[in-house]
Amino acid sequence: MTRVRKPAQTRRDARGARLTTPFRPPYGAGMPELPEVETVRRMLDAHARGRTVGAASTSRLGLRSQPIRGLDRGLRGRRLESIGRHGKYLLFGFERGVTMLSHLGMSGRWLFFEARPEKALPHVHARLRFDDGSELWFQDPRRFGQLRLVRTTEASADPSLAILGPDPIATPPTGDGLRDLARGPG
Repeated sequence: MTRVRKPAQTRRDARGARLTTPFRPPYGAGMPELPEVETVRRMLDAHARGRTVGAASTSRLGLRSQPIRGLDRGLRGRRLESIGRHGKYLLFGFERGVTMLSHLGMSGRWLFFEARPEKALPHVHARLRFDDGSELWFQDPRRFGQLRLVRTTEASADPSLAILGPDPIATPPTGDGLRDLARGPG
């Protein structure tokens, strides 16, 4: 996503001399990454949930130095039942206990098409073709993203997810909860 630079604010010191400082957004507005991932999750949920994978393919290039393995074998014939999120990870829940973990990295994005595009796009590392002819592609020019299949029952123990704390959007912290955390164990 392209970031827009805010104009500098002009302030004056005690003598009236101009001070130019970069614009500082209010608390919470300076970290758009997590809300962006939630926006992607909602888009995917609206367009891809409920569709059945007819075929899946990969580019055979590694993402974050790890090749994507078993996508077609693991997803073919499975219906996409849910799309969740924990932190910056997207969790694609397929029927019969398979979850696809996805992290966008720095430049990754999911592209949904009602019909196969006429023109191929560069840097597409995974393609899900649904039975109805629609397609979902994972494009990542810098290949810092992640994409892998895990058993749904073992997803929370996956090393990428196990180190994460509570999701701040799903379970917003309260003042009392933060105070208790700051005090440490009883």
